[in-house]
Amino acid sequence: KRVYNEYFGQRGKPAFALMRADISNPDKWSAEKPNLYTLVFYLIDNEGKLVESRSAKVGFREVEFIDGALMVNGKSVLLYGVNRHDHSPVTGKTVDEELMIQDITLMKQFNFNSVRTSHYPNDDRWYELCDQYGLYLIDESNLETHGIGGRLSNDPAWSNSFLERAVRMVERDKNHPSIIFWSLGNESGDGYNHATMAHWIKSYDPTRFVHYEGAQTFGKGLQRDPLYVDMISRMYNSIDYMISMSELEGEDRPIVWCEYAHSMGNSTGNLFEFWDAIRSNRQLIGGFIWDWVDQGLLQKTTDGDDYFAYGGDMGDTAINDNNFCLNGVVDPVRNPKPALYECKKIFQPVGIEAVNLSKGLIKIENRYQFTNLNELNIFWELQEDGKVVQSDQLAALDLNPTSTTELYIPFKAPDLKAGASYYLTVIFKLKETQSWAPKGHIVAREQLLLPMRQAAVMLDIAEMKDLEVEGNTIIGDDFSVTFDAETGRISSLKHGRDELVRLGLAPHFWRPVTDNDERGGKTPRSLAVWKKATENQKLASFDIKQVSKNQVEVVSTIELPDAEAKVQVNYRILGSGDIVVQNNLFVNSKLPMMPKYGMQMEVPGQYDNLTWFGKGPHENYIDREKSAEIGLYKQSVAADYYMYLKPQESSNKTQVEWFSLTNNQGNGLYIGHVTDPLSMSAWPYTTEDIEKAQHPYDLKKRDFVTLNIDMKQMGVGGDDSWSLQALPHEAFRIPADNYSYSFILKPIKQNKLVNNGRYLIPLGEPKIPNYDR
Repeated sequence: KRVYNEYFGQRGKPAFALMRADISNPDKWSAEKPNLYTLVFYLIDNEGKLVESRSAKVGFREVEFIDGALMVNGKSVLLYGVNRHDHSPVTGKTVDEELMIQDITLMKQFNFNSVRTSHYPNDDRWYELCDQYGLYLIDESNLETHGIGGRLSNDPAWSNSFLERAVRMVERDKNHPSIIFWSLGNESGDGYNHATMAHWIKSYDPTRFVHYEGAQTFGKGLQRDPLYVDMISRMYNSIDYMISMSELEGEDRPIVWCEYAHSMGNSTGNLFEFWDAIRSNRQLIGGFIWDWVDQGLLQKTTDGDDYFAYGGDMGDTAINDNNFCLNGVVDPVRNPKPALYECKKIFQPVGIEAVNLSKGLIKIENRYQFTNLNELNIFWELQEDGKVVQSDQLAALDLNPTSTTELYIPFKAPDLKAGASYYLTVIFKLKETQSWAPKGHIVAREQLLLPMRQAAVMLDIAEMKDLEVEGNTIIGDDFSVTFDAETGRISSLKHGRDELVRLGLAPHFWRPVTDNDERGGKTPRSLAVWKKATENQKLASFDIKQVSKNQVEVVSTIELPDAEAKVQVNYRILGSGDIVVQNNLFVNSKLPMMPKYGMQMEVPGQYDNLTWFGKGPHENYIDREKSAEIGLYKQSVAADYYMYLKPQESSNKTQVEWFSLTNNQGNGLYIGHVTDPLSMSAWPYTTEDIEKAQHPYDLKKRDFVTLNIDMKQMGVGGDDSWSLQALPHEAFRIPADNYSYSFILKPIKQNKLVNNGRYLIPLGEPKIPNYDR
């Protein structure tokens, strides 16, 4: 009767709970430990018979803000978040449970712990699954007035429309422990209708906090946000700006990026810089990547082949956003994109650093809040030039959450091989199967370069076989190289009867534009000089000189009229078959930055087996390489190429010490660095093919391989994709300047490498002419 006849007095308001019970020390719910209880609520009639029963999963947890930090169950928590839209490539916004579980398990496996339901409350089942598997949620109301800003939030006629969205969301979802924040919507300005929503929510549910990025106050300098929101939320603002907000006098609320790291196409660069800042500033509580899934729709070409369509592909010619819906870290069928591996690395819950590697000492940081590291197994590997030579499992490490310790790795000092590199890799794996991953799933790993190395073998030029020069052809033992006197390039490189070159090396400064390059960076216009410099090259001088009986020097000086620059390429051909290529660039430093600095060539299509010793196995760039490890990798050129749904720059590798392209018999071409490691990629397409393609089906495999041998390529950037912030951060750009780099070309047979590809050639210091800019 007390429930049925609930009393509302003339003063005050009734208690929130009509029934209550005190539970003594329950197991708490968190994203790490999603402990749930089953609450059964039932009715019994006057005769003691069961009339009706309902059950629900409930979790016990407390969310607080203390000194600007987000506290869950008394522990400071960071939000490794992502924005998620309901999306299926087949059924659109209707998403079934199987796909929801696939999303959640992938998020957990890649070390995400939170989701913003952008920009509407999701299917009921999503919240139950987040309760069960463990994800923190920002539940967002279905409210956006993007095109007209805050007009409706300041119109009394719309007050009820605003408020009812808050009421419906909170009433429906209030019992889910996974929800820690309520969000008032997205990009709808700021006004009293939003404040009405916030005050109703706070009055009705005092156990959670209110989020809304649109609640901002503008004026001179930094301004405090309206007080109806409990945290400072921003989209795509810089790291420096967010740190400045934390230093604003009187502002002690937590600060979060509700959107950042716009992952459109080949993107998500410099992610680690955001997290260096977050981990060092108490008020910065995390961020939510935009976004989870490429929202392509499965369609068929006229030939019956499947592809993922985007704006403009289905007759929607008048109004569409082209491929702007393709900004996820997974593709439409949830295959991880390369950027997702970087997320996993940056978010990993175990920090691993070198202390004294010569003594096997490393530092371990437990970044969990509720998990002891004794729940993980620890393994280590010692690699010599990418091959595991020692490995073992360590005893479980009893390390409490948020604690650090030193750990001893008992590897034996290896017998050093000339030129070899030695890396120690430490790996943490699940000890037991979890709801979201099997036993043995890798949670965290780190590769550390050991401080031990023996100098590489120095080749003895005097012992090399003689060379002959016939016109523009240099002939050695079972190899010959011919130069084109009109271009200064290699026109033929033969090993026995095998031709290794289709189109010789040419200076190259351009990459197929990424979404960030094209949209925000406007590089087709702002950096057009480097595309022209790649396309328009003029041979200024060409000279062949026999330095000794087993050394021939070829020097090509190439003018770049569009850039008012020149490149001198020195080729030193040795009797061993080694061709040492030295590229010297002389350029006006007032020119804009370069997309890349390197050389490009084409080799016949049969040489499509790619082997490299460098960072991998997935593509990596100078601002997105933390997740890639130095190793020895093998893959076909076609399989190595990562196909973005709108093709663009792809498949680069950094810190490459050597690589080879061979045919099925192991014959082909070896390329090794001379000084600094290289940046490289190999494609079954041309730069122009990739740049013109709008869909994967536009790319037709060529009968040759395009090979990029670069000193460096700029990063992929992606703080956003529509402003200059789309460009990589300053540290990951290539300013216009004089540069020089060198590498070795060498024919190989049956994959036989000299000293495993690691050797030196006694050519002395690089000879760089003193050209005036």
